[in-house]
Amino acid sequence: MYIHKIKLIFRNLWKNANFSAINIFGLSVSLAICVLIGVYLHFEFNFDRINPAHPSLYRLNTAFKYPNSPESTHALSSAMMGPFLHRECGDIERFLRVLPSSENILCRSGSRETTLQKCLEVDTSFFSFFNYALQLGDPSTVFARPENILLTLPVSVALFGTEMPLGKIVENTFTLPSGQDTTIFFTVSGVLKDLPANSHLQFDALFPLDAQRFDAWDVGSRWHGVVSSTYFQCHPSVQNGAALEPVFAELLKKEMPNSEMIALSMQPFADIHLGSMHLEDENNHLRSNRAYVGVLGLLALFILLISSINFANLSTVLALKRGREVGVRRSLGASRGDIMGNFLSESLMMTVLAGALGLLWATLIRKPFLSLLGRDVDLPFPTEVLLGFAAIVILLGLLSGIYPAIQAARHGVTQTFQQHRTAVSLKRPFIQNLVVVQFALSGILMLGSLICYQQLSFLKNKDLGFSFAQVVEMDIGNGNWMHATALKTELAAIPGVEAVSSSDQSLGTIDRQNGLMVRNPETRQWENHPMSIIRADHNYFGLYGMQFVAGRAPTYEGALNETEYIVNEAFVKKMGWKDDPIGKEIMRATFGQSTPGRVVGIIRDMHHNTLRHAISPICMQASQVSSVISMKVGAANMQAVLSQSREVWMRHVKDRPFDYTFMDEHFAQIYESENRLAQALLFATLLSICIACLGLLALSAFVIGQRTKEIGIRKVLGASVAGITSLLAKDFLKLVIVAIVIASPIAYYFMNKWLADFAYRIEISWWVFVAVGVAAAVIAFLTVGFQAVKAALSNPVKSLRSE
Repeated sequence: MYIHKIKLIFRNLWKNANFSAINIFGLSVSLAICVLIGVYLHFEFNFDRINPAHPSLYRLNTAFKYPNSPESTHALSSAMMGPFLHRECGDIERFLRVLPSSENILCRSGSRETTLQKCLEVDTSFFSFFNYALQLGDPSTVFARPENILLTLPVSVALFGTEMPLGKIVENTFTLPSGQDTTIFFTVSGVLKDLPANSHLQFDALFPLDAQRFDAWDVGSRWHGVVSSTYFQCHPSVQNGAALEPVFAELLKKEMPNSEMIALSMQPFADIHLGSMHLEDENNHLRSNRAYVGVLGLLALFILLISSINFANLSTVLALKRGREVGVRRSLGASRGDIMGNFLSESLMMTVLAGALGLLWATLIRKPFLSLLGRDVDLPFPTEVLLGFAAIVILLGLLSGIYPAIQAARHGVTQTFQQHRTAVSLKRPFIQNLVVVQFALSGILMLGSLICYQQLSFLKNKDLGFSFAQVVEMDIGNGNWMHATALKTELAAIPGVEAVSSSDQSLGTIDRQNGLMVRNPETRQWENHPMSIIRADHNYFGLYGMQFVAGRAPTYEGALNETEYIVNEAFVKKMGWKDDPIGKEIMRATFGQSTPGRVVGIIRDMHHNTLRHAISPICMQASQVSSVISMKVGAANMQAVLSQSREVWMRHVKDRPFDYTFMDEHFAQIYESENRLAQALLFATLLSICIACLGLLALSAFVIGQRTKEIGIRKVLGASVAGITSLLAKDFLKLVIVAIVIASPIAYYFMNKWLADFAYRIEISWWVFVAVGVAAAVIAFLTVGFQAVKAALSNPVKSLRSE
């Protein structure tokens, strides 16, 4: 019996094969995208949950509240906080400190060599917080000796192949300031298996942390120098780590000088990945924005709703067209329950077919789609996602089939025969509402995509106050600063190199706050004004084309003795200097001895940070102590220059591989999340339009098919093709216009909130809504017009005869 019913279901689907194929295909594509976004969301929301104890784990963040400085929060704390709070606060069971050690260093074993992209120093409690699996070694002894090194499996394979690495020696050679090469030797004490991709802490090697070195620091450096990521595990009785923050503040008053200038906060371990966009956080792999992840979730919902509405609409039309069949079955004794069960079974069968096809699409495009979202990792289909997918398929089949099933079964035999000929009509409120909602969702996506691309275009084309075209940047590392002068001299001699300079930071992402002492002209006292400070040599300003509004660039001698400073216009405003700022006394604040200097130049305000932030005061100290080399190169000589630059690098830098970044790529990377959002919106918009148009095409074919006799009569009476086409299309266009009117204020509200995150942004123009409305109307007209013109061109004799 069940086989007979299945045969009937497939027979009914085959009768309308074209429309059934459109329905199943559209739904399958949207289900594929939704399941892939579900895989992405599962990955994002399960970050740092590998440790079963993660609900009791927290990271300690530090907010600075120094005088004359805006408050800023860092995902770091001083090296003293961990042991001190663990000792003084009984609610803290254990602590862990993680300090960045070296980046991009070359290490070797025998004839084999590899690069350690990131190395960390950690306390012995590391495996209590990050329970990564060890391939080799004992967690209790891997950090027992100061010369030990713990490698990840890929690094171990690169250095030792299939040999047993435990006890083997790893070497790192670098050059001392004296010019003499020296080598450090480490002993491999353990090898980690592949690190979980959804952990915020990623590295190539770990070293045991030497806590005794902090004893040599002065009191101010020990307590106010934020150098480590500090993690706490709280006692099980602590339900909310934030409740300990007032306790910490009271404890610090007893031992930390000027403790009121900082505020400590406890960030839940599982919140680090998605909840750190407001922090200065450099030790957070794949850090993401919770709002961005939420937008992707909404996109998945929108796509699913649009395709579901499409599916429900076409399912309703297919069902209503079968009035004669229902009448015959009712006359042969079929009950209302039988009729409803048959329609629901067909709907479920179609959604199951669409779901199976959707899983096939998802499997085929998984890697490129996740790469588009910025996750170049091989993610499986989690069980939770597959179960949710199955539930959505079943629920969608039931919901989309329930309305046509009720409509088909509610009338008696006579009524069914009377109504089947005009059952498919755009006048039905149910069908109208579904079309409006579908195009309203598509309209929101179209408006969001257009506004997002406008803002991105604004960001890319805005004058930043400096020029970075054809500039190549090379980071030689802090340990090689003594080679900077020789490197720059040799690089400048390469044919095709127009200018060479150096600094200690890269433009475009400078937001680090440092102490700056400024002499008060009235009291003659030094006042601390924390702000962004760059160390740069005398060529820096000319290379980047910075404009001076007063004074001059620093001299070579000024960079040698570090007594000349350049400030921007915002700095002058902050200080309230009414008279000539040139010659004002200024000094970089350090924990050691500092030499006073003077302002020698004022540059036009520039965007040294991203355009999410307003221009702020910045100070640039002339200095030869720098690790980032900037080189301006002629476009025609780029490859030759890079090849010779590599040779220069190899002569001077022993512990790092040759690497470089084009500054235009650097600035593109700054707005990577916005670029991904724009791409996701564009993809979702195109997909939603295609699905909506497929549905509209099929729906219009059904509706126009109901008016065959009317069209034939109108043609006989002299109606033109254009007149008939406009008559048939206008009902659809009205619904599209209503949809855009509904979508416009919704899109404006959400995109305005998104733009509020930027200090520099576009204003949403009225023409955007008009353009999207016109585009939607044209798309709908072309879709419906295809069927309308086809009907208008048909022979009226055949139309009237068929009726």
